[in-house]
This record gives sequence, structure tokens and C-alpha cells, in this order.
Amino acid sequence: MQRHINRLTAHLLTFAAALALFACDGSTSETPQPPAADGGVPDSGPEPEVPGAFLGVHPDARSCEVMLLDADGQLGAPVFGAAVEGRSLRRGDRLAVAFAHRADASIAAGAVGLVAANGGDGVQLESATCFDAAGRPLPEADAVLEAL
Repeated sequence: MQRHINRLTAHLLTFAAALALFACDGSTSETPQPPAADGGVPDSGPEPEVPGAFLGVHPDARSCEVMLLDADGQLGAPVFGAAVEGRSLRRGDRLAVAFAHRADASIAAGAVGLVAANGGDGVQLESATCFDAAGRPLPEADAVLEAL
């Protein structure tokens, strides 16, 4: 179990380093930065009356790295369920999100919620890489952006 947690931590740190390099590319962003999320929600996802979407992943996935294209700048910071640890970084019209389940279990649908001004219309999933319990990439396991 400890080795699994160390691998997930290593993946999150690698992703954070890649995001730092992405953030230091010298470009400037005229898009206002979204407010930071200040807490998690249960695995059931965000409340239905909040406009937005959630990320769904393959049942074998234990962690994922996702890049979203948000041309309208409508996404706020992601909201992570209590069983999921995650980080995000916005740069211009892109929002990078990395998350992992705190235990060796499937990531429930709705565990990563996205609050969006107009329900997530126009937001595109640009890329996604998910990893299994051993930290190996799952080539067939993509994330899915589901509107609420």
C-alpha cells in the first residue's frame, strides 16, 4: 500500500513539475484566473443545481492527468471529492488537472467536479492519461467529460 501511495505521489509531483514548466513559457494570460476551490465534496460530485460537468474515468484508473481546453474561460477550479487528492493549474485557455484516489480503489463518477458558468458547453477534453494501481499508463482508459 505504501509503495502504491509513493507511486501516486511521484506521478503527481511529475505532473506538477511539467505544469511548472508549462507555466514558465513566458506567455501572458489575459483571461482572469478562476477562484481557488477551498474544500472537497463527497464522491457523489457537485450539487446538481451548480452548472458544470464532471470527469469520468475507466474503473481500472487510480490516477489521471487531464488537459482541458476552456476557450471561453468559464471553468472555475475543480472540486475534488473526499476520496480524491488533486491539483489544477490554469494557463490561458487551458486547465490542467491531476488527481489520484487516496486508496487503491476506482475513482467514482463525479469525484472530480468542474464548475462552469454555462454548464460546460464549449469545454473540450484535449488530452488524458490515466494510470493503474501499479502506476502504469492505461492506453485504453481515457477520461470523459460529462455535463451535469
